[in-house]
This record gives sequence, structure tokens and C-alpha cells, in this order.
Amino acid sequence: MISELARSIDGNMVRWDYEQLCIFGVVGILERPLSDIGILYDTNAWEVAPVRPEPNFNRDFLASFHFRPPVDLTVDKSYGSNNASIVSFSLDRKRSRALVSELMEKSGFQARSPDPAFIRDIETGHLPELSSYDCAVDIAQHLKKPLEKVFGAIHYMNFLGRYRGLPNEEQLKRANERFGIRFPAA
Repeated sequence: MISELARSIDGNMVRWDYEQLCIFGVVGILERPLSDIGILYDTNAWEVAPVRPEPNFNRDFLASFHFRPPVDLTVDKSYGSNNASIVSFSLDRKRSRALVSELMEKSGFQARSPDPAFIRDIETGHLPELSSYDCAVDIAQHLKKPLEKVFGAIHYMNFLGRYRGLPNEEQLKRANERFGIRFPAA
């Protein structure tokens, strides 16, 4: 699967393409605390989770979800330094890139050239996203629904479960309401 992931570098931003899925990543310096980043989002277009400490990875993590089009965007920042990265997942390359660029500008994120370790971490650490995309394709075909809506619903359920801590039933209910997809209850 990773062999099917096409990579390109444009300035300091790395882009990976897998069929219709587009992943953007940028590494750099972020002087603001992640808790200040959430206020930069338009709450009508985004849902932002509370900052989550990840001591096993020596970082704090901020997850956010843009609704139209669906863009899953995360920011992480290392403990004890201002080293940070921004990563997005979407089927809309243009909007996803614009949202990453907008967040960089609003937050004062100072991008630097991506190093091989950052590229490797994205390529190996996000393999579940590729499987999630493949599942969304299969489900969209089975339900005869637009891929963007199914992709959005699946990623939104993941966001609600992982970063908001909502139970499965609530994830399913909210995703069904938000994206108009009627997934059967488990």
C-alpha cells in the first residue's frame, strides 16, 4: 500500500497522494501553545477537540475536523520545545492545502524543510488512513453514496471517538446527522 503513495515536495510542504486521498504535512516551529490554536478556527466550519497530552510520544496533540469539504487536520507539538507539525487528510487537495496554509499563517507557524525522519514518520505512521480510505471507497460503492460524504462520516466518527471520547452510538448518530449517511447501528 505504501508503494502506491505518491510523494511530492512543494517548498516546505510535503504532499502524498493515494488515489483520491491527499495528505499534506509540514514541519517547523510553533511558539504558541496548542491550547491557543483552537480559537483560530471558525467554529461554524470546524470542530476542535481539546489538546491531548501524548507522553509516550513526548508531545501534545490537537485534532480538528473541517466539515465542508471534510478535512481531518492535526497539529502536534513536542514537549520542552517549539518543534511542531501539521498534517491534513482530505479528498479535496486544493482546500486542504489552503486550510493548512491558513493555519500556518494565523498561528505564526514557521515551516522548515521536511527532513527524512518527518517524511518516514508520515509514510509509516498513517497507514491506517490508507486502509480507512479503501474502506470508505467500498462503503460508498455499496451504499451508492458520494465518496466525500462517506469519507467525511468515517473520519468524523474517528475524530469523535478518539479525540472527543464519545461512545460508538453517539459517534454514529452525529456522523449520520452531519453527513446524511445512514450507517446501520452495530
